[in-house]
Amino acid sequence: MDAAGQTANIRNIETGEQESLHYDVLNAVPPQSAPDWLKATDLPAAGDKGGFVEVDRQTLRHIRYPNVWALGDAAGTTNSKSGGSLRKQTKVLAKNLVAARKGKPLTRKYNGYSVCPFTVSRDTVVFAEFDDRYRPMPTIPRVPTWNESKLSWVVDRDMFPQIYWNLILKGRA
Repeated sequence: MDAAGQTANIRNIETGEQESLHYDVLNAVPPQSAPDWLKATDLPAAGDKGGFVEVDRQTLRHIRYPNVWALGDAAGTTNSKSGGSLRKQTKVLAKNLVAARKGKPLTRKYNGYSVCPFTVSRDTVVFAEFDDRYRPMPTIPRVPTWNESKLSWVVDRDMFPQIYWNLILKGRA
């Protein structure tokens, strides 16, 4: 990284090939994978290097094992892994699980939604909301969450942890 020159030097660890990229804003995302204990099971798809549970990306039900469901960081979905995506996934999984237990069709579909809060300054945040193809997907109509704001910072710092632990993980948000 050359912060002063705003360049990132990238090296492909497999080929050794190097590239220097100029940036205005840099967001480095480390490789993501499921935990080793999950990779060691037969729940991931064959050849999936990440080891994520092989699910129908809309219903979140396992492709080969109908009694297995997955969401969040363990699920083989195409969205970016984030706590914000879990909010949408828990509702889908909970409703579909209840339907499956009753022998009914799985009508809820996960749409690939994700959100990433980017801290822009000491007290402002931007919420990037998008689908699994990186198309904008705002959840609050006419509220420009892509603009940095102090309110977004307060929401991310003070409200989201409470929402996550008390509502999202219980399928209520």
